[in-house]
Amino acid sequence: MVDGYAGPAYGIPDDQTIEAIHLAARTEGMLTDPVYEGKSMAGLIGMVRSGEIQAGSAATRRGPPNAPHGWTRLANPSLAPDGDAC
Repeated sequence: MVDGYAGPAYGIPDDQTIEAIHLAARTEGMLTDPVYEGKSMAGLIGMVRSGEIQAGSAATRRGPPNAPHGWTRLANPSLAPDGDAC
């Protein structure tokens, strides 16, 4: 885990994770979950933007979204109980 990309807590995406999810979907047609892959994508994007990872480097993906419980808070925060880390 790289500091700065884990978000506020497990299952809770931060703004950079949500931005990464939208960017991956819009530019690559890639659906990423807000718990694992979205945070990983935020880290990858952030590290490319900062120069820590060279632009054009190859990256691998684990597979399809695997944390459907995380979508509740992202889709409609009012549906998830307060304080629930999904």
